[in-house]
Amino acid sequence: MPAEGQHRRPRVYTIDPDVPFLPALARAILDGHLPQPGGRRPDPREIAGWHIFLPSRRAARALAAAVLEQSGQASGVLPRIRPLGDVDEDELAFASAAGDPSHDLPPPIAPLARRFLLAGLIADWAKDNDQWPLADIIRHTPGEAIRLAASLGRLIDLCENARLPLDALSKVHELAADRPEHRLATLELLAFMAAEYPGLLERMGRMGAAARRGELLRAVARTLRENPPAEPVIAAGSTGSIAATAELLGMIARLGNGCVILPGLARAMGKADWEALEESHPQYGMKQLLEHMGVHRREVAELPGSDHFRRRPHRVRLLREAMRPAETTEHWRDSAIRGAEALRDGAEGLWLIEAPSRHLEARAIALLMREVLEKPQQTCTLITPDRDLARAVRDELARWDIAIDDSAGEPLADTTPGIFLKLLGQAARHDGAPPQLAALLAHPLARFGMARADVATAARLLEVAVLRPVVNWPGIAELPQLVRQRRAEVRRNRHEHRAAKAIDDGQWRLIERLAECIAAALTDMSDLFRRTTPIDFERLLRAHLQTAEAIATDEDGTPLLWRGEAGAGLAAAAHDILAHAAGAPAVSPASYIAFFFPELAARPVRPRAPAAGRLAIHGLLEARLMHADRVILGGLNEGVWPPVADNDPWLNRPDKAHLGLPPPERFIGLAAHDFAQAAAGREVWMTCAARIDQQPAEKSRWLLRLEALLRAAGAADALRPVPPHDPLNWAEALDEPAAPPRPTAPPAPAPPADMRPAHISASRVGTLRNDPYGYYARHVLRLEKLPELPCRLTPLVLGTAMHAGIEAFLRDHPRTLPDEAETRLREHLEAALAERVAEPAPRRFFAARFQRLAQWLIARERQWRDGVERILAETKGEMTFAAGARDCTLSAIADRIDLLNDGQARLMDFKTGNPPARDPTAQGYDPQLDLEAAILIHGGFADAGRRAVAEMMYVKITGGTPPGEIQPLNTAKTSPPPARRAAAALDGLARLLGAYLDPGQPFWPVLRGGHDDYGHLARRAEWQHVQPEQDETP
Repeated sequence: MPAEGQHRRPRVYTIDPDVPFLPALARAILDGHLPQPGGRRPDPREIAGWHIFLPSRRAARALAAAVLEQSGQASGVLPRIRPLGDVDEDELAFASAAGDPSHDLPPPIAPLARRFLLAGLIADWAKDNDQWPLADIIRHTPGEAIRLAASLGRLIDLCENARLPLDALSKVHELAADRPEHRLATLELLAFMAAEYPGLLERMGRMGAAARRGELLRAVARTLRENPPAEPVIAAGSTGSIAATAELLGMIARLGNGCVILPGLARAMGKADWEALEESHPQYGMKQLLEHMGVHRREVAELPGSDHFRRRPHRVRLLREAMRPAETTEHWRDSAIRGAEALRDGAEGLWLIEAPSRHLEARAIALLMREVLEKPQQTCTLITPDRDLARAVRDELARWDIAIDDSAGEPLADTTPGIFLKLLGQAARHDGAPPQLAALLAHPLARFGMARADVATAARLLEVAVLRPVVNWPGIAELPQLVRQRRAEVRRNRHEHRAAKAIDDGQWRLIERLAECIAAALTDMSDLFRRTTPIDFERLLRAHLQTAEAIATDEDGTPLLWRGEAGAGLAAAAHDILAHAAGAPAVSPASYIAFFFPELAARPVRPRAPAAGRLAIHGLLEARLMHADRVILGGLNEGVWPPVADNDPWLNRPDKAHLGLPPPERFIGLAAHDFAQAAAGREVWMTCAARIDQQPAEKSRWLLRLEALLRAAGAADALRPVPPHDPLNWAEALDEPAAPPRPTAPPAPAPPADMRPAHISASRVGTLRNDPYGYYARHVLRLEKLPELPCRLTPLVLGTAMHAGIEAFLRDHPRTLPDEAETRLREHLEAALAERVAEPAPRRFFAARFQRLAQWLIARERQWRDGVERILAETKGEMTFAAGARDCTLSAIADRIDLLNDGQARLMDFKTGNPPARDPTAQGYDPQLDLEAAILIHGGFADAGRRAVAEMMYVKITGGTPPGEIQPLNTAKTSPPPARRAAAALDGLARLLGAYLDPGQPFWPVLRGGHDDYGHLARRAEWQHVQPEQDETP
């Protein structure tokens, strides 16, 4: 016989997916239909004693609002609404008041404390089991033990939810002997954990959170059975995926004053379909719940009063037919023929947007949500498990200054202080190397006790003058000394970037001040974080947080790290991690970083006051039982919704099945149930993308089923939006120009005469001749590309190093070659490269090239030095000449001038790339060497005097095969003598420069190619396919 307060038959209802769950539930309560139909309306004073269990706190708040709305009151007495998925000490008190022994339960172990505990066990196992490759991976992979601890914790939760003792895991290896080695190692580790973990928990006086939650729920169930309350007890909206929850629901359903309301049970599903349900089906969870509750499907009734809220009954039929079990899909044909009209009616108000990209999908969703705001009182909810899509939609809405309630919040790692901590960790790990330090200094929290404007100015100048040019980074502790060294170099070296040259003394002092602050703040943390041996976790964490707080302190001494909602979230996370850091195993800094930032990413920051509005973004859990006038189901792609059925790294499917643990497909079934419930609304938009993150993506299997069913029913286009109400067209047109694009003309800058330089270097004449716009950008606008960050071994850096090495050798030995000349030249080349490249690998690579080049060059040097009085290296010269009506100056720095004993000279120009064309009439000709000859003939090189030029040559130097090549300019029979070449080049320069001194002459960009540094400035892509009427050069 049932105990007092219980009845033999369970009282279970269901609410169909097309009925708004919470409003219908609230209406049934107020109309007296619960816990059993036909009752009297409850008195407001009575309702305060009712107990209602819902799946989540959000649903509990929403039901409270629905009760007030359905009652027509702005305020009133509410029932006691408790979240089933978040049981707490109230349930413990509820049980202990009735004498239940569960009040003696130990407190739960905190998630982080458990993770650290498991990581320590994994590390201990790896130390003592070096015969397994897995142990070697755990010992030598940063963060591997902590990463495995997270997945192991999820497995323990599964076991606790299923009431499976952990020692069952230690016997899994007995199921099959022929396992691969990595599986055997995994099972050995599981057996070790199963033996050690329970004892550790007991000694700590803790128990697993999932196990404790289950005990609390069972305690509530026992209390209800033994001491049933006089007031109604209602459980609504739960799918009972946890065994303890299912037990409680079964007890509530049998209370004399109790009932259970299930979400979207398919009461009309045929018996064959019901028996064929697989784990991935949306009704599989309902079937398991009913079996656990001991309830037959025919005992479940429709919630009284639901018809008042019914919206789309044919939609429910369409969705259930589309989600039919695979074994019975042969009935689709009959359903499509006999019920074609009903299926087509079911598709009314259901739309599908297939966007070509994630970007357009997000924009189309944002436009749909924006449209709702044009309709008074209308609401819209985006439901998606895809956080990237949710953020993209939120960003799109920001263009209209629309704030939206995003229930998932923002990952702490992506907030301003979270990003700052990440940049600080990277800078410390790399000893403040230029790329990481520049990124840190650009962050708004990087203050170092200074005003932000001063930090921004000093950081920009530090990057230009120090971080970008420096090759051999000395470490963060030496930054102040490096700044002083660079200050002297910038003053001394004519090749320094003009932006560095422009820094004045006051700005240098500001840079030095910032450098001192950086070194003082970062040195200790950097020394700690560059270690490779394990370090106490708490020490690493405190160093990280204390350094961050010091750097993020403003000029008034106020710490900025903890400000705002994100700062408060970081403070809470830091407090939580520090509270359990003592239990963490010693880790390397790399392992600490591998743990810390994913941990921050898993902690959301939610606004204290959500945006008050009619738009919302919900995840799948938050969206359960909620409703809106327009529902958007976003991210319906395979691998997103539904998710990938991944196995954990511990147990395979057969092992899980043997132990009675749910397979991965069970979670796909839950996601399918969420989809089927949400897609039954009055107006539903489903979206997917053809490409995600530049990769092809497949639409969800549920969409494919819907399309196949509707196609069979003769409604292939039923889900397609009908123009002009097509959000995808809106999204594509949103940023389109108002008029068709028109071809544009190339830029034609024509600066006034006083801005046109009357001084030109011989090395720049080729640029003016072949790329006038590039010349204009550099020498009129004075724009110069900054060095790469970090400074790498580019062809330019290599060429500069080879020139510098040869120059140093020639200056040391201007008349005769030394003993071991090849060795001396190679040493100069290697020293010049070492000054510019810190990495040893490229220096070793080029050592062999330098050896070959030294051998080849010294062999030629012995020939060249015959009859040479003296060699001038990198010598300066200039001359004046007339260009139009103005006197102009031509300057040059010659790579090498050999002063011959007969009073003549030989000119050489070293090239690490291909030399220019030798013929003045050929394309690609550069008059640099001919103009240097003109300066020499006119006596413009002071150290050489006025001399005739006997030879001119390009010397290609690579160190490859061959190591070098000589290309003389005046040895061919048809070549004019050097004097004639020099005179012709000087005359051509006078005409060229004279033309560009005319204020009416534009500096045209070239059609194709040209100087890479300025192509974007000339907007070449906008006009390069349009032939201008003007010539490129005068």
